[in-house]
Order: sequence, then structure tokens, then C-alpha cells
Amino acid sequence: MFYKLKIDPRDVRTIIHPLDFVVFRGLNSRDGVREVSLVNLGPQNAMTSSIENVIEAHELGWRTIRVGENGAIYPEG
Repeated sequence: MFYKLKIDPRDVRTIIHPLDFVVFRGLNSRDGVREVSLVNLGPQNAMTSSIENVIEAHELGWRTIRVGENGAIYPEG
């Protein structure tokens, strides 16, 4: 899954709850972290909605990427 998104697996940290992963793009590069992505493989729930609301209220960037049951990856919106 991360290969398809061009994400270095060493930049990924597993959380499991309420999100599955946090991706720190560039964590293992000389330039450092340039983007943080929150990854949830399951359906959206109250906790992920709450996280989205906090991010939007502080005018931070938010991008939702869905992973289908067949492993297909597509951006939402």
C-alpha cells in the first residue's frame, strides 16, 4: 500500500487506534519531515471526524486517501 503512494515504509508509524498509521514523509531523508499524513484504513468514525474538525479549525492541510478492499488507492474529493 505505501509503495503505491510513494511512501518510504521507514517513515510510517503504527498507532492502531483511533488511526491506523501516521506517515512522516521525509523522516528518513536529509531534508527532514515535509508532510504528516494520518492514515485510517477502516470507516470514518467519531474519533476520526473529531481529528478532521481540529485540523480544519486550525487551517492545517487535510487530505483523505481511501484504500479499497481490493487494495486500490484513491483520493477522496
